Amino acid sequence: MEKRAENAEFDIGSVDPNLAVKSKNGEEVVWFNLKDEPVRLYGVMRNAADTSYVRMPESIFEKIDNEGARAMNERPAGGRARFSTDSPYIALRCAYSKLTEFPHMPPTGVTGFDLYCDTEEGSLFDLTFSPDIHGDKGFETEARHVKNTGLRYWTINFPLYNRLDEVWIGLKPGSRFGPGKEYSRKGKILFYGSSITQGGCASRPGNAFTSMVARWLDMDHVNLGFSGSGLAEVEMMEYVASLHPEIFVYDYDHNAPDLAHLEKTHRRGFEIFRRENPDAPVIFVSAPGWKWTGMNRVDRNGKDMPEAPFRRDLIWKNYRDAWNAGDRNVYFVDGNSFFAYPDRDACTVDCGHPNDLGMYRIAEKLYDAVVSILRIREMNS
Repeated sequence: MEKRAENAEFDIGSVDPNLAVKSKNGEEVVWFNLKDEPVRLYGVMRNAADTSYVRMPESIFEKIDNEGARAMNERPAGGRARFSTDSPYIALRCAYSKLTEFPHMPPTGVTGFDLYCDTEEGSLFDLTFSPDIHGDKGFETEARHVKNTGLRYWTINFPLYNRLDEVWIGLKPGSRFGPGKEYSRKGKILFYGSSITQGGCASRPGNAFTSMVARWLDMDHVNLGFSGSGLAEVEMMEYVASLHPEIFVYDYDHNAPDLAHLEKTHRRGFEIFRRENPDAPVIFVSAPGWKWTGMNRVDRNGKDMPEAPFRRDLIWKNYRDAWNAGDRNVYFVDGNSFFAYPDRDACTVDCGHPNDLGMYRIAEKLYDAVVSILRIREMNS
């Protein structure tokens, strides 16, 4: 079969007419799998058996004894599909093996998708594809009318926590269908961290702080946040280093089980990354503080972590040591600044995981840091 050119569009009315079916609201649609051309896929890949989306090759876990990270690898946080169409409506159908539900996070964030229109002025939120929380094998949306009055570019953000086996979009028969808009900035920004990095507890995927920062930058990104399982193992950091990101956000403080673990792994992980990426900016991030003091945190069981200030100081020290050793591509962002006043206490759902307000405030701080880094690099280039 002749392969289409990368930027080619085609008339979907020319495909097998038997693929066209009615969506729930009666519109005629033709379904296309988002893993196939001409869609551009970012932030995720297919697993070795081609049965689901993952964020890293499964072979990594032959070296790492971390069942939590293995499980979270199957959650497609940060995954995106980008395409173009002039269809006046877009439907979505997905399949998954099991429904994931959390008591403190909306199903639209855990299992849903959201759609952005990519314009020259930025990516603009259009609609959410909401999951059927009573289903157990996936869901199908109605054909939702979108902004198209001609050919437009679109991004679909994948769920933050539900394993995703397959996903299709449904377009009007006869519509054009082509590749998505390319990112205006080169390279990618890589986030490594905890459940907060993964996106818990944003109300929808596009509201995860990682997605916000990358979207505001119009830049590709990789989300390697692993709920409860970001432990900075040697092999994990070697994999992170092998991705050669344009910018690296180093943010796993919240998952280090204690100060001793952080002391053992934090500097080592940075050094592993730096050996492979001598010039890439690295942003050292300490975990968010949420209580009125701005310094206290709780562990996954809700207990106070009195050593939190010492963890923050350790990360600061590793940053300063790198700077004093001559590394001018290191930066520090204090997590205690994230949930700023006013209404600091309104930023989380459970005194740990940020809601959309908390996510937005984290994104603001990190975006400002990244923009400053990019300006410095542009001046020095």
